[in-house]
Amino acid sequence: MPHQLRGRRGWISLALLLALALLALVGRWDLRRRHGQPELRRLVAQAGDSVFTVARLRAWLAAQPESLGSEQVRAWLEGWVEDQILAQAALRQGLDTLKGAREELGRIRLRYLRGLLEEQSLSESLSVSTLELKTWLKGNGALLELPERRLRLEWWAGRDSLVLARLAREVARGRDVGQRLEGLRVIHGRTDYLARGELEPGHAEAAFRLKPLQMTPVLPLSTGWVCYQLESQRPAGWVPDPDEDEALVRAAMLQDLRWKRLQARLEALRQEAVWKVDLDPLLEVEAGVPPPRR
Repeated sequence: MPHQLRGRRGWISLALLLALALLALVGRWDLRRRHGQPELRRLVAQAGDSVFTVARLRAWLAAQPESLGSEQVRAWLEGWVEDQILAQAALRQGLDTLKGAREELGRIRLRYLRGLLEEQSLSESLSVSTLELKTWLKGNGALLELPERRLRLEWWAGRDSLVLARLAREVARGRDVGQRLEGLRVIHGRTDYLARGELEPGHAEAAFRLKPLQMTPVLPLSTGWVCYQLESQRPAGWVPDPDEDEALVRAAMLQDLRWKRLQARLEALRQEAVWKVDLDPLLEVEAGVPPPRR
């Protein structure tokens, strides 16, 4: 076991050095390719020859799933600067020229380029008709079949367990409490359909005992208390209806078609390319067989 740990640490260290060296190489692209409006070429971060412009930062921010505050952006840029400083130090020490490092950097580049090609293929638009959707679902329903029961829950959360318990009793009787929530300092929401493992163990135990519209007791949270009401459920083996759940079926169908199209393109490229895999030379060398005369 100690030998294995040392081996893992060695690979992790090498991977880190390779990644840092790659960052330093990639980080210089902006300096060489700065074009366009002058204000977009202004620098928001720099580490040696590697620069980060306003244009590049705007593109990065646009790709984020949620908006970030100025402090979060500053922290990310400081991390980028630190990565660049370490990567440039690795380059100055010639770590990128080591035999194993050169090979691994080449593989990283190839994997990155392959990822770009796959991403481009998967992002291409597809359109399917309602009839095609229903036909696809008949033959591929197993792809969407739920392996376990899932619950959709309505929840109320607050810091005062007694307030929440009284509120829960009113909700269980069918009373509308929506207008009072702010005054009671209670927040309210709904979940998507959740599996047991997506809830805290104690919460899952209580929620999965519920019948429709029943409520759990008040349950502890790290920041207060919560109670759940079972709004609806999907049993194990559930398959979406193409009329009622068209968006869900369509998303799954498009993903399936895109992956199949990608595999077909890969196979076509393999057929067009000149390539081979042949282990005979290795086996002959290991066996001491002299190479054939040319």
